[in-house]
Formats: sequence, structure tokens, C-alpha cells
Amino acid sequence: MAAELKKEEKEALKYLIKQELKRFKEQEKGIKELRPELPFLAVEENYEVLLEKLLKKLK
Repeated sequence: MAAELKKEEKEALKYLIKQELKRFKEQEKGIKELRPELPFLAVEENYEVLLEKLLKKLK
């Protein structure tokens, strides 16, 4: 049985996920600028998708 999150906990998780997504996208941009010929890894793309899904579930 999953415990319900308090409103403050939910808001804190949303904030942390948004910050991580922002950091991840900045890192992705930096990698693409430094090495544009290399594709971004599928694992990294899955990480971004995971963060976005978590954020949607918290809304």
C-alpha cells in the first residue's frame, strides 16, 4: 500500500524534478555543442522521459 504524499512533499518533489529536468537539458545542450557528431544516448533519453512522467503523476 502506497502512502499518500502531503501537499508540501508533493510540491517539493515537483520542484526537484523540474530542477533536474532543467539541469539535464542544459547538460544535453552542452554535450551536443561540444560533440555534435555523436548521438545522444538512448539511456539519457529514457531518463528525460522518466522525469517527465514522474512530474505528470504528481500533478
